[in-house]
Amino acid sequence: MQITRSRILTSFLLLTILGCSSQETPEPKQVNLPDVEKPEAKEAPQEDLSLDLSKPEVTFATFKTNVHEGKWKAGANCLTEESQASLCGVMIFMSSLTAAFDPDSKEGFEALMKKHGAGPDAESPFQGSDPPAANGDPQNMMRMLGSAIKNKPAFLEDLMTWMSESGGNFDLGKVTDAKLEELKIEGDKATAIVVNDDKRNPIEFQRLNERWKIHLPNELFNMENATGDQAEMQFGEMQDFDDFDYQYVESDELPPMQALTAEEYKNAWQVDVSFDNQPAAELIQKMAAECGFELFKPEDFQDALSKPITLNLQDVSRLQAIEAACEQVGLYPRYRLKSLGFKQGPRPFPATFSGPFLLTISSLNEYPPYAAGDLKLQLIAAGIPSAAVSSLQEVTDQADSENKTNARWIINQLTGTGDLKLKIESSGYQMLMPEVSLKHAVIEDSIPLGNLVQSVQQIQSIDTQFHYSIPTEIITQTFDKLEKGETIETENFTLTLKQVQINPNADANFTVEYTGLSNGQITILGLDAEENPFESSGGGGFWTGDKGTQNAYFDKAPAKLQIQIVKEFQQFEESLSLSNIPLTEFENMPTEVAKLSFPGEAPVSFKFLDLTEENGNLMMRYTITNHSNKDISNFSVNNDYLDADGKKLKDFPHSQSGERNLVPAGETRKFGTMAFFAPEETKSVAINPRDVNFADNTSWEFKK
Repeated sequence: MQITRSRILTSFLLLTILGCSSQETPEPKQVNLPDVEKPEAKEAPQEDLSLDLSKPEVTFATFKTNVHEGKWKAGANCLTEESQASLCGVMIFMSSLTAAFDPDSKEGFEALMKKHGAGPDAESPFQGSDPPAANGDPQNMMRMLGSAIKNKPAFLEDLMTWMSESGGNFDLGKVTDAKLEELKIEGDKATAIVVNDDKRNPIEFQRLNERWKIHLPNELFNMENATGDQAEMQFGEMQDFDDFDYQYVESDELPPMQALTAEEYKNAWQVDVSFDNQPAAELIQKMAAECGFELFKPEDFQDALSKPITLNLQDVSRLQAIEAACEQVGLYPRYRLKSLGFKQGPRPFPATFSGPFLLTISSLNEYPPYAAGDLKLQLIAAGIPSAAVSSLQEVTDQADSENKTNARWIINQLTGTGDLKLKIESSGYQMLMPEVSLKHAVIEDSIPLGNLVQSVQQIQSIDTQFHYSIPTEIITQTFDKLEKGETIETENFTLTLKQVQINPNADANFTVEYTGLSNGQITILGLDAEENPFESSGGGGFWTGDKGTQNAYFDKAPAKLQIQIVKEFQQFEESLSLSNIPLTEFENMPTEVAKLSFPGEAPVSFKFLDLTEENGNLMMRYTITNHSNKDISNFSVNNDYLDADGKKLKDFPHSQSGERNLVPAGETRKFGTMAFFAPEETKSVAINPRDVNFADNTSWEFKK
């Protein structure tokens, strides 16, 4: 199977950074780069000071030169730490698919993952589950996969070497032809346009310790790009961003679980405030520091922050005190991980409090004339112990989850004027990955809106519930012998070492199988020879009910394993609601949502055109015809690769997205994409549609 491993990954790198493209759609509009999610922080390798990263344009040239010469470690060192993590995640994802489809490469892939302390166990790249392309949130998956890698540049170089040794063909195309234009530097941030042939794509740089690094937007790592199905950088509808949005801050690595009584938890976040005619900055600075925030450019708001305020509050959260102080001096706060910023004037959207939580709206976009929109909610918990933050590292939207230790954020009701339901319901399962520090967590949820017709002049109500728990009693069990099959059995649960891999004086990984416990109740720690605990460098697991497995990877081999188990926990429920949020585009919306109509049995049809070679990659071209009365914003299909006799060789999923009117009603559009994992015998492709999503946020699924 000598084709596309290295071609795929090399092409992805070049497509996303250097602006190459095969999609035959109108050029996307130039826009500002959006905010990005941050990967989990890991110890970074020592900085490569031999690289000249003194200016953005020099960094870009350095990156091009090293990629062209195949110096992947040096090339990766031109990227920010978080971009390296996301890129590692994409590489792991693609390589794991190759290993799954090509058994000959599986052993090498597993050895590579083991060396770098991340990825699949020895039995299967995705034991007990489909590859991540099939489910879950793709952006989170890319980040999760890459975050476990400690030395990311070294991993990327090893991966490229492995692919080359496995028969890959590196065809770098026109790397050296990419040019940087319209460079703009503002403080520690710079933006520019990458030009390659007739393609123009935005790029961002960040200055860290006086060295400029390339920063890759999160949108590059969505599933369309991760599978190579969308070569262009598509940002869709954007809002204005400023320096506050472009900050790069790493999440904290949280300590092992700690028990905490409900009273200790309450006392940790509740405060009394008595502040009499003193400068607002004194109170805001104190509350922010106790929440783990630093003030962002307070000198820009010196006049307001120096104004005297008077506050008398009892049993409130520090966030509530911050909001009240800012309101008195004509500011409203903005929150990001470890950073508290300000803007002049009143909040554009309402905010509400419950316990240590603050709920507000970070963005609200309306899309006339489609009667649609997007709402992003921001939920912050601050001034809480790290034991409570730990319980917020993963959040689901499962209202009926059997695992009561899981944090769950449920949107119970989202209505507009006249009690019209606005939330587009999803049939899938959603996992949110909050940004966390030792004292706070920032959680965001994007919600597609529909039914924004002219009569809906406001969002009438948003009712949510947040469920979480804190450990009140923790017990430990220890595996003194690290041998496969070792078992610890108690009256209530059983622990078994299902897998043991130890490299003397090097790394190790383990799989613990459990019964009688739920996911989230156990944490695996290593113990050294003096029985000092240390954390794993990554892991994961699969579970159902009270049975499951938990993996742990260690950079050094432990002498023993300690299993921390949450025996008792206290559940909490916070009810947070917002109301009367005005809409600004209702006059431009239709009077009613159009009903989907089309002739025949389906709203779209596809036609395969041809297969070609482009820069060493096998490309396929096809058309999609929109037979319906609604513009299409994105669609997904399964591509069946066929031989000369029309026999199916293999299939692979493909998705396409872009502007909201990607394929206008009644029109035909042509697209091109790489034929990923296509066997060499492939002569044609049968396109089997799965679903289409329309500009009004409605969708159509094809019958299987």
